[in-house]
Amino acid sequence: MVIGSEVEAQIGNGKAKNIEIINDEDITVSGTVTYVSTSSKKITIKQLSGNEFSYYLRDGASLIDNSSHNISLYDVDEGWDVQLVLVGGKVSRLTQE
Repeated sequence: MVIGSEVEAQIGNGKAKNIEIINDEDITVSGTVTYVSTSSKKITIKQLSGNEFSYYLRDGASLIDNSSHNISLYDVDEGWDVQLVLVGGKVSRLTQE
């Protein structure tokens, strides 16, 4: 499960009986960049949980470095800590943290 997903949980006797992911496409996620593909406009991040997730960039996505400068996907490096704003499961904004 992506850290940042919206869930609904049913609790009984102090324990989770059912957890349903209700939104994992229009959320904000954070992680460390582990892979960047400029040809396919895709970025992979590793979250604190240790899980890796890959996302495609939306056309016109905004990419901002830690100096608040606009950058291109070519400028994004593995090892960066980033925050990704997802819309429809694709990155609409990447901000270096």
